[in-house]
Amino acid sequence: MGKTLTPELIQMKCKTDKLQTIKNLNLWGNDLESITIIKEMPNIEICSLSLNKINSLKDFSSCKKLTELYLRKNLVMDLQEIRYLTLCPNLRVLWLWDNPIADHPLYRQYVVKTLPNLVKLDNAAVTPEERTEFAKMTISD
Repeated sequence: MGKTLTPELIQMKCKTDKLQTIKNLNLWGNDLESITIIKEMPNIEICSLSLNKINSLKDFSSCKKLTELYLRKNLVMDLQEIRYLTLCPNLRVLWLWDNPIADHPLYRQYVVKTLPNLVKLDNAAVTPEERTEFAKMTISD
């Protein structure tokens, strides 16, 4: 069973108990499953939660200032989860490599089409050609 991201864990790592002031959170490899407290961190800009057990992107939907999200080696399975990130207008870098979702044959096309502000997905830049091509596609999830 995975752990829950707690104020205590964040305080230990970030050296502050003021969740609203945190801009950078790096808690990779902590066996985290529940990250609902992220909703209480509206100013977070960079979030590294790779190597955990996170299976949903829903909690990031309130992170309006999020620019970089690193979630390698988690348990996100459903392409529908990407829609939660449409509420993060500043998101430029997204890593979902080594999640079950990345095995979907239309993964890259779907993510680039759904998140038009991305400049990098996993280890590859999003090209203008890709953006144009994928924008025309009809992708069902």
